[in-house]
Amino acid sequence: MHWFLLVAVIIAINLIGSCVSGNGGIFGLVGCGEEKENQSANSNVSDNSSESEFARTKRLAEGGDKIAQYKLGKMYGHRDVPGGSEVSPRTYYYEAVKWYTKSAKQEYVDAQYRLGEIYANGTGVPEDDQAAVYWYTKAADQGHLEAQFRVGMKYDRGEGVAQDFKEAVKWFTKAADQGHLDALKSLAFAFQIGRGVPKDLVKAYAFYSVKDTLHGGSDTWSVRLKLTDEQLIEAQSLATKVHTLIMENIRD
Repeated sequence: MHWFLLVAVIIAINLIGSCVSGNGGIFGLVGCGEEKENQSANSNVSDNSSESEFARTKRLAEGGDKIAQYKLGKMYGHRDVPGGSEVSPRTYYYEAVKWYTKSAKQEYVDAQYRLGEIYANGTGVPEDDQAAVYWYTKAADQGHLEAQFRVGMKYDRGEGVAQDFKEAVKWFTKAADQGHLDALKSLAFAFQIGRGVPKDLVKAYAFYSVKDTLHGGSDTWSVRLKLTDEQLIEAQSLATKVHTLIMENIRD
């Protein structure tokens, strides 16, 4: 139970009081930042109907609007710009990274996460795990669900940072607090084998159980047969408490 109280404290500290976008996150959290993006960009645009969406977005971006800068980066990234196939892929990538970077430097969380993805995957730029960790962490510090999980994976694998299983568990916990599927599985596995935390099959079962409840599957089987009846009751009770806390976080 000491562990559960610790998780409760971590959850309380890391509650996100606003919408969290995930680009692949959980429970409809994907894209909520982009809804704000569209509202903000549209509110600053003049009523000049002859001005194209690209022209309006570029004008706002050049004026320093961080949301428009992010949106312009997406336009280049998706090749949704004038010129179509006449523009070289290298130009698209260059412009996308340029505008994402301008937006990210103004602390726009979706742009920070997008840059993390770009550098992690080497999309139009040389693959750079250190740069990926930097931008993922910037987004994760603002509560970005998927970024928190990505930071955890970088520490777990030692990509762009020194391998640190304890640090990985910290970031998995932050994402799991919001119901992230892979973070719940990673946290359960950490307790199952004792990686970054003391081995604890009760907690492993609890996190697998919460994952199964929220996302389906039957991952609890891997530890169920190793538990005594008393341990199983304890694990099920812990799973119920963790599930309740996650649902409270999601509603907030």
